[in-house]
Amino acid sequence: MESLRSEILEAHNARSDLLKWKLVLVAGLGTIGLGLTQEIGHPIVLIGIPLVCAYVDLLTRHLTLRIHVIGDFLRTPAAETGGAAEPERRLYREYEAFVERKRAAFAFEDWALYLSSILLSLGVAAYGAIQLGTENETARSEEISILVTGLIGALVAYAIDRSYHTKRAAISAP
Repeated sequence: MESLRSEILEAHNARSDLLKWKLVLVAGLGTIGLGLTQEIGHPIVLIGIPLVCAYVDLLTRHLTLRIHVIGDFLRTPAAETGGAAEPERRLYREYEAFVERKRAAFAFEDWALYLSSILLSLGVAAYGAIQLGTENETARSEEISILVTGLIGALVAYAIDRSYHTKRAAISAP
């Protein structure tokens, strides 16, 4: 029982680390892509932002589903095996049932994950569209690539979120 609780904590810590890395990687790619550094700068690097968002979102959602699966198991009578540790196991079971009923209280982190991916991807697409509208004679294929990658990134973020909610509902189904 304790190993399952430990696995939940480890998955949550890994999830938090992934969210930090998402912020760092996106900031780095944005800085380089927008030319905010004096040494280097090239807009094509911006296509990495939706890719980073999708990758981190997939890993984070996987860890979240793992946490929910363990929590759902801890709520079942099968998680109680009797013996001296029964009051502690019953407490875990009651806590997990309580958390499931109050699941909406933990929605902000999920919103941050989802909305950041959507907004960052749409920001990349907007940058590509703005660059297409300028009279700048740079390579149009780069601008189109940036625009399309941003739009695809927003669609992928939406698809990941829908898939997560479908799988989450399947986990909780009796």
